[in-house]
Amino acid sequence: MRKSNIDSGSLATDFKWIGAAGFWGYAAAYSVFPALGLVLGEQAVPVYLSFVAGMWLSGPFNAWLGDAYRRKNVFIYSLLAMLLALAGYGYAAEGVWCALLALVQGAGFGLASAAGLTISIDVTKSGRRTVGNVVYALLCRLGMVAGMAAGVCLSGEYGLRSVSYAALVAGGLGLLSVAPVYVPFRAPMGMGICSLDRFLLPRAWLLALNVGLLAFACGMLVPVAGSGKAGWGCWAWFCCFIPFLLSVKPFVGMFVKLSRHCQRGTGNMTFNLAVDTGLLSGMGAAICWPDKGQVVSAAAIFLVMALLLLAMGTWPYYKRKRVR
Repeated sequence: MRKSNIDSGSLATDFKWIGAAGFWGYAAAYSVFPALGLVLGEQAVPVYLSFVAGMWLSGPFNAWLGDAYRRKNVFIYSLLAMLLALAGYGYAAEGVWCALLALVQGAGFGLASAAGLTISIDVTKSGRRTVGNVVYALLCRLGMVAGMAAGVCLSGEYGLRSVSYAALVAGGLGLLSVAPVYVPFRAPMGMGICSLDRFLLPRAWLLALNVGLLAFACGMLVPVAGSGKAGWGCWAWFCCFIPFLLSVKPFVGMFVKLSRHCQRGTGNMTFNLAVDTGLLSGMGAAICWPDKGQVVSAAAIFLVMALLLLAMGTWPYYKRKRVR
């Protein structure tokens, strides 16, 4: 039987493949959002919220599905469900249909995100799992940023349908990437159908709020980038996300250290939910903002609020509550 882990000197092959699958899956999921904002205008806000709702509604089933079925299969079928929704965006003419597609997309994305995270932990040697968590999170968030940057560039020139096709290609690459991954057998634990396991870590509520506020500020910049010239917009917006990407490592480490034994996956999923919810909410807020010229200033204010919360509230709370 083939063993799979992260060695002290290099990443194991299986981890590289699941990391690539996470990158492409996140790129596919997020590439359509800038285009939807351009095409639908304020009607895109319910679409964003539907995506978030899909993630939250599917979340309580993460642990049960990962326990009752092969985790690799859960990832594959969830990603396929997401891709079906992405294919529909190119033909949906009204906001209500896009909102329904986003609900399916969000549910598939949420389940695939949890399954991919669990697999990345399964194929990692126990002593290297925090490093693995950080690397996997960075790969996924790089995919998110690259996907949205590509969506900004493509939508301005070619429209929503072309972005939908590009998202399908990225999702297909995600499916191809996960195919070679060997997932070690894990005996079923008899999880209940609904639970907070691999979904939400209540102990990290303040940290999640802080991360969500930071992501909200970054999300407000996406429609601003999409409204300008495509080439300048995507690169300028990408540069704005550099501080966020740099914050992934310390924040993931904090979520891990707030989690007890066997809660590592739950802590990481709470980080993901906070980022995704904050980011999409920020994009929606920017689209609805009364004075478009003030969006960047508003984003800067929310960023300062996130930093103040971190210094005055989240950090002292984290030092008191950390268990690792």
